[in-house]
Amino acid sequence: MAPPVPFTTRTSMTCVAVGAAFGIVLIPANILANATASMPVLVSLFYGLWVLPALVAVALLPRFGTGVLAATVAGLVAGFGSGYGPFMIVMMALWGLLLELPFLLTRYRRLGTGTFLLSGLLIGVVSGVWTAGFIGFGQLAAGVLAAVLATALASSVVFAWFSVLLGGKLSRSGIGTAVRTGAASTAASAPAAPGTGPEAGGR
Repeated sequence: MAPPVPFTTRTSMTCVAVGAAFGIVLIPANILANATASMPVLVSLFYGLWVLPALVAVALLPRFGTGVLAATVAGLVAGFGSGYGPFMIVMMALWGLLLELPFLLTRYRRLGTGTFLLSGLLIGVVSGVWTAGFIGFGQLAAGVLAAVLATALASSVVFAWFSVLLGGKLSRSGIGTAVRTGAASTAASAPAAPGTGPEAGGR
């Protein structure tokens, strides 16, 4: 298993950069969502955008807190850039925590696409129920309610899958590589525990 990514200043700055970049993307998304609030099915199609900051950060730097930090920074940028203010910061921090939950439960040992899709599935359910509850379950026809839940779920899962692809592409371009290389070098230079070195096999 790869050594854990250390939560260094470089790790934090990478998360901040990822969060800020996606925060800029979320500014027009927030404005569009507000303008189309009367069309919940349309709004829910774009819910997957809000999973990207956390999941891309986890894909690049898999350890607890990277997704929460990136999502919170995205909320800060998008919140004040689109008028949502502190509400957006709190919501994105919560989203980041929920998105990290499947990874946390596996201690970040399962980093395959399936875990990312499970994370997207979780947030898709929460997003769909949140939207329906905000509007009022009694105010929506059964067909509209089903469509809101289905589109929120599908959007979150699709963008979770996209986060894996994007994270891989960013990693290959060198983003986050220095942090992971430093962790590997530290692990390699650490002294072996007694009885675990190559000479142990000859005893």
